[in-house]
Amino acid sequence: MATVKVLVSGHNKYIINVTHTWVTADEVDVVIVDRSTLIGPDGVNIPSKIRVDEITWAMSVGLDTVRLEWDFATDEVIENLQGAGYMDYRPYGGKVPSGTPTTATEGDIVLTTVGGAAGDSYSILLHCTLKN
Repeated sequence: MATVKVLVSGHNKYIINVTHTWVTADEVDVVIVDRSTLIGPDGVNIPSKIRVDEITWAMSVGLDTVRLEWDFATDEVIENLQGAGYMDYRPYGGKVPSGTPTTATEGDIVLTTVGGAAGDSYSILLHCTLKN
Protein backbone atom coordinates (compact mmCIF):
# COMPACT_ATOMS: atom_id res chain seq x y z
CA MET A 1 0.00 0.00 0.00
CA ALA A 2 1.19 3.51 -0.79
CA THR A 3 3.02 5.40 1.93
CA VAL A 4 1.98 9.06 2.12
CA LYS A 5 4.30 11.51 3.84
CA VAL A 6 2.82 14.97 4.40
CA LEU A 7 5.49 17.63 3.83
CA VAL A 8 3.31 20.77 4.10
CA SER A 9 -0.20 20.95 5.55
CA GLY A 10 -1.78 24.38 5.85
CA HIS A 11 -5.05 26.13 5.10
CA ASN A 12 -3.91 26.88 1.54
CA LYS A 13 -1.12 24.47 0.63
CA TYR A 14 -0.87 20.70 0.90
CA ILE A 15 2.27 18.91 -0.31
CA ILE A 16 2.82 15.17 -0.06
CA ASN A 17 5.33 12.54 -1.13
CA VAL A 18 3.79 9.18 -2.08
CA THR A 19 6.00 6.09 -2.36
CA HIS A 20 5.54 2.36 -2.74
CA THR A 21 7.49 -0.77 -3.62
CA TRP A 22 5.51 -3.64 -5.10
CA VAL A 23 4.78 -6.79 -3.20
CA THR A 24 1.98 -8.66 -4.97
CA ALA A 25 -0.73 -6.68 -6.81
CA ASP A 26 -1.74 -3.40 -8.40
CA GLU A 27 -3.22 -0.73 -6.16
CA VAL A 28 -6.74 0.44 -7.00
CA ASP A 29 -8.29 3.75 -5.87
CA VAL A 30 -5.93 4.23 -2.91
CA VAL A 31 -6.82 7.54 -1.24
CA ILE A 32 -3.69 9.68 -1.06
CA VAL A 33 -5.42 13.03 -0.28
CA ASP A 34 -8.56 12.75 1.86
CA ARG A 35 -10.44 16.04 1.41
CA SER A 36 -12.63 15.42 4.49
CA THR A 37 -9.58 15.49 6.80
CA LEU A 38 -8.34 18.88 5.59
CA ILE A 39 -9.23 22.42 6.65
CA GLY A 40 -9.64 24.90 3.80
CA PRO A 41 -8.56 28.52 3.44
CA ASP A 42 -11.39 29.80 5.69
CA GLY A 43 -9.82 27.89 8.61
CA VAL A 44 -13.12 26.18 9.48
CA ASN A 45 -14.58 24.06 6.67
CA ILE A 46 -13.16 21.33 4.46
CA PRO A 47 -11.91 22.69 1.14
CA SER A 48 -14.47 22.75 -1.65
CA LYS A 49 -11.87 21.52 -4.15
CA ILE A 50 -8.26 20.39 -4.28
CA ARG A 51 -6.28 22.05 -7.07
CA VAL A 52 -3.19 20.27 -8.35
CA ASP A 53 -0.33 22.71 -9.01
CA GLU A 54 2.69 20.47 -9.63
CA ILE A 55 3.55 16.79 -9.94
CA THR A 56 7.07 15.36 -9.94
CA TRP A 57 7.40 11.60 -10.32
CA ALA A 58 9.77 8.70 -10.90
CA MET A 59 8.92 5.04 -11.31
CA SER A 60 10.82 1.88 -12.08
CA VAL A 61 10.99 0.61 -15.65
CA GLY A 62 8.69 -2.38 -15.06
CA LEU A 63 5.74 -0.29 -13.90
CA ASP A 64 3.36 0.65 -16.75
CA THR A 65 1.28 3.51 -15.30
CA VAL A 66 0.30 5.30 -12.12
CA ARG A 67 -3.02 7.10 -12.59
CA LEU A 68 -4.05 9.98 -10.33
CA GLU A 69 -7.75 10.86 -10.21
CA TRP A 70 -10.28 12.92 -8.31
CA ASP A 71 -12.71 10.51 -6.67
CA PHE A 72 -16.28 11.10 -7.86
CA ALA A 73 -19.11 8.74 -8.91
CA THR A 74 -17.24 8.81 -12.23
CA ASP A 75 -13.60 9.53 -11.42
CA GLU A 76 -11.86 12.42 -13.21
CA VAL A 77 -8.31 11.71 -14.39
CA ILE A 78 -5.69 14.17 -13.19
CA GLU A 79 -2.77 12.53 -14.97
CA ASN A 80 -1.43 9.16 -16.15
CA LEU A 81 2.21 8.99 -15.04
CA GLN A 82 4.91 6.91 -16.72
CA GLY A 83 8.69 6.82 -16.36
CA ALA A 84 9.92 10.03 -14.75
CA GLY A 85 8.73 13.58 -15.22
CA TYR A 86 7.47 16.91 -14.01
CA MET A 87 4.24 18.80 -14.72
CA ASP A 88 3.62 22.40 -13.67
CA TYR A 89 -0.04 23.42 -14.02
CA ARG A 90 0.40 26.82 -12.30
CA PRO A 91 0.81 28.81 -15.56
CA TYR A 92 -2.68 27.55 -16.46
CA GLY A 93 -4.27 28.30 -13.07
CA GLY A 94 -3.69 24.80 -11.72
CA LYS A 95 -5.68 21.68 -12.50
CA VAL A 96 -9.08 21.42 -10.79
CA PRO A 97 -11.89 18.90 -11.15
CA SER A 98 -14.75 19.89 -13.45
CA GLY A 99 -17.26 18.65 -10.88
CA THR A 100 -17.94 20.04 -7.44
CA PRO A 101 -17.95 17.54 -4.55
CA THR A 102 -21.44 17.09 -3.06
CA THR A 103 -20.35 14.89 -0.14
CA ALA A 104 -17.28 14.78 2.12
CA THR A 105 -16.14 11.56 0.40
CA GLU A 106 -16.08 13.08 -3.10
CA GLY A 107 -13.16 15.07 -4.46
CA ASP A 108 -10.42 13.03 -2.77
CA ILE A 109 -7.30 12.30 -4.81
CA VAL A 110 -6.85 8.58 -5.46
CA LEU A 111 -4.07 6.53 -7.04
CA THR A 112 -4.30 3.41 -9.22
CA THR A 113 -1.33 1.45 -10.56
CA VAL A 114 -1.23 -0.68 -13.70
CA GLY A 115 1.27 -3.31 -14.73
CA GLY A 116 3.50 -3.64 -11.71
CA ALA A 117 5.59 -6.62 -10.66
CA ALA A 118 7.42 -7.55 -7.46
CA GLY A 119 10.14 -5.02 -6.72
CA ASP A 120 8.75 -2.20 -8.92
CA SER A 121 8.47 1.17 -7.19
CA TYR A 122 7.36 4.77 -7.58
CA SER A 123 7.75 8.13 -5.89
CA ILE A 124 5.38 11.06 -6.49
CA LEU A 125 5.68 14.58 -5.12
CA LEU A 126 2.29 16.31 -5.31
CA HIS A 127 1.79 20.04 -4.70
CA CYS A 128 -1.83 21.06 -4.09
CA THR A 129 -3.75 24.24 -3.23
CA LEU A 130 -6.89 23.96 -1.11
CA LYS A 131 -9.82 25.98 -2.46
CA ASN A 132 -13.02 27.28 -0.84
